[in-house]
Amino acid sequence: MRILSFDLRCLDLVMGELHYTGGERQFYEILKWWSNLGHEVHVIGSEYTRYLANTFNSEIILHIYKPVCPPPKRVVDFLNINRVIKKLPKINFDFIYCPYEVFEWVFASIIIKNKLKIPLVTSVNLFEPREMSSFPLYILRYKTFFRNLFLRKSDIVFCVSKQIKNSLKKLGIEEERLYVFGSGIDLDVINSVHVSEKSYDACFMGDLIPRKGVLDLLFIWKEVTKELKNGKLVIIGKGDDDYVRKIRSLIHELKLQRNVILAGFVPEKEKYKFLKSSKIFIFPSLLEGSPIAVCEALACGLPVIAYNLPGLMERYENCILYSKMGDIKSMAKHALTLLKDENLRFNISSKGVEKASEYTWENIAKDEIKLISKKLTLSSSHY
Repeated sequence: MRILSFDLRCLDLVMGELHYTGGERQFYEILKWWSNLGHEVHVIGSEYTRYLANTFNSEIILHIYKPVCPPPKRVVDFLNINRVIKKLPKINFDFIYCPYEVFEWVFASIIIKNKLKIPLVTSVNLFEPREMSSFPLYILRYKTFFRNLFLRKSDIVFCVSKQIKNSLKKLGIEEERLYVFGSGIDLDVINSVHVSEKSYDACFMGDLIPRKGVLDLLFIWKEVTKELKNGKLVIIGKGDDDYVRKIRSLIHELKLQRNVILAGFVPEKEKYKFLKSSKIFIFPSLLEGSPIAVCEALACGLPVIAYNLPGLMERYENCILYSKMGDIKSMAKHALTLLKDENLRFNISSKGVEKASEYTWENIAKDEIKLISKKLTLSSSHY
């Protein structure tokens, strides 16, 4: 099949400064495997799109447009969408792939769908409860309102969890158009990384943003160090300067300078070294769909402690130790229990490794493209 997608998300990044989110990782991995399966994948994107595609060895056919600067904000978003539309290749495609539920992406996808008269496949990775409104009670929520309306125009919607699927059903999207596919991992790369010793007691990995619960993480680790005085926590990830300063300030306030290491953003193999050099993985995120970091930690053999988020509980069941949202003392208690009992860590990690091995990017991409081929009547007179 011939597939069309586009990339609006990397416009504010600097060439040579490698950094990507879990959503971007999923985008390039899925496209890579669709291409490896013999499909022709076209992407309209910036030079940074080429940079990330090369990083993930995604053999896409790239159509370059030059984004409007500064990075996309309000009106500039629409100017860049217009530039993407102008770069549409004059060839026939089987379907459009919209990899994010963000308003700008969904809006652009609908324009392209109407222009080319072809089916649309959309991935929804994160959906907050407050986004359920079908009516814009406040003018500032107009994007959510229209995004929800536009999502109904998708022919197939991939949801990373059953919870998101149920939310989309409440918006009026028929169940037969909704399919659950979570995130994956690169098991071959993970298994190729070996370490000789455990240098850290615990690890966290993710974007340094408020919803990831990084401040909760520091309070959890403060509780742990009351008993484990020299406990070492390594935090892998990048955030904006203001939020990182807030994190550093709290580290000093809690007197954790000798207990917490901020490693920043690290490349793939390097992050697996950090994971495999740690004893446990603490993930106090407040909102998630299907986080790649948790699956990677499990695949690296780390017992995972997390808040009881529905997406995690439905996918990993008893492979993770859960605490109620915001229960810092419970999270710390789980951490101490695991750190004191090597046999318990081994037993839990064995289950986690087995579960994580079910979710590879290759398998997910194969299942998705198989479903698309089956469900979309590409020669339908409707198109």
